[in-house]
Amino acid sequence: MMKKIFLLLLIPVLFSCGKTPIQVENDGCTAIDSTLLCRQDSVVRILIGDRLIPMPLASQFVEGDGENFYYILLDENTLYCFDATTGKLLKTEELKECGTLNNYSGFLYRNDTVFLYNYKQKMVYMLDSLRIVKKQWNVVNNNIQKGDLDPEALTDSPILYSQGTILLSGVKLGQLNKDGDKPPISCAIDISRDEIVYGGEYPCQYFEGDFGGVYFNTIYHTLDESGNWLYSFPADHYVYSYSQDFSICEKMYMGSRYTPMITTSDYNSLELIRDKDLRIKYFVGQHSYSNLLYDKYRNVYYRIAQHPLIGWESGAFSKPFSIIVMDVNGTLISETPIQEDYANLNLHNMHVTRKGLLIQRETADENVIEFIIYKLINDER
Repeated sequence: MMKKIFLLLLIPVLFSCGKTPIQVENDGCTAIDSTLLCRQDSVVRILIGDRLIPMPLASQFVEGDGENFYYILLDENTLYCFDATTGKLLKTEELKECGTLNNYSGFLYRNDTVFLYNYKQKMVYMLDSLRIVKKQWNVVNNNIQKGDLDPEALTDSPILYSQGTILLSGVKLGQLNKDGDKPPISCAIDISRDEIVYGGEYPCQYFEGDFGGVYFNTIYHTLDESGNWLYSFPADHYVYSYSQDFSICEKMYMGSRYTPMITTSDYNSLELIRDKDLRIKYFVGQHSYSNLLYDKYRNVYYRIAQHPLIGWESGAFSKPFSIIVMDVNGTLISETPIQEDYANLNLHNMHVTRKGLLIQRETADENVIEFIIYKLINDER
């Protein structure tokens, strides 16, 4: 009887005890300057009216001739095109041939062509100027199951285009299995050949420790100056550049001077799966990285470093952050902490334009999408 009681007492202890945490230490040479990126007095305001949600998940700025530029967002099966100078709606385009689109669907507007990703169908459509489907691809084939690659195409990790190839990336939820095959993180579609290549992988620490299985597993990507795929992982101080066919991978240090280390969770994996608040509590208490953007106008990269949020109990959260700037030679030139109004800045709606780095700021007026502008101090544009 005493043995049974002892075992019953021991089971919850074993279940609640986690693994020894792994520390991902920051061993690089960080940027010292914090003054090169400055917030501008001007803003960009898009007048969306009362029909659209003020926090779009899929949107894009498109440069026109001269000083003209446009803001395009996807809402259900319609593209809305705004003059980004006046903020006024110019036109709408219904996408009728691509099935019903949900919140994780996205698009890339390139010249007169639109590449549209239907998340539910796992289909990519190429539409011509009349929005007629010219090509389509299923990005989850017989060899790549949904659990191995689940692409998204949202603003913070959009469809990319480079030299006749488009790229989508996806999130692998849960603890990654170090004893199994490493799942791909992206698929690259050769448009002319109708060929799909799967590749890229999470860094090794993701297979050694438990990072909560959700927020730390999010993948952020952009193009580098050579047209290669460049990735940012929340639990890695480096960014990774892959060739278009994923055969070559190089890493560059792009860590934050405010981030000494990132530590895996010491909670039991089952506890994290079952308890959403516990997952969030672990994530907000850690340093992490997120958005990665290439600025072709200034030949620099921006990376968001997020820092621990103190005092979170429940509900929505926004972590304090800084913006790291790196030149195309891999030299860190600045890291600017965003201390003013950071909780009202929407990192899911962040863009590079001729005007600078644009980040959406939440306002009381839900009929307007407002972007604040950050620029390098030596930028004369």
